[in-house]
Amino acid sequence: AIDSALTLLGLLHERGMLEIVDIMVADARQYAGRFRTTAKYDGSAVEWFNAALFEARVRAGMPGCVVGYRPLAKFGKPRMTCMEVRRGG
Repeated sequence: AIDSALTLLGLLHERGMLEIVDIMVADARQYAGRFRTTAKYDGSAVEWFNAALFEARVRAGMPGCVVGYRPLAKFGKPRMTCMEVRRGG
């Protein structure tokens, strides 16, 4: 998933944006508090998206990108997060 998203980022307009909505770990320190195993979401078995690793890969490979996170709890999705990656700062 990470390699596919990085490929897609490379195809975006120089000021384009990619949004990823998933259950994700945005900070590597979150792994210390609880083991992140396969989760059930809307009746399906899902894996946690390692947003911290993806963000590190984006910053290393595409300097100038801006990464931000928005929790989606106010939309009735308490475990979901929207990660935005903007090219060109």
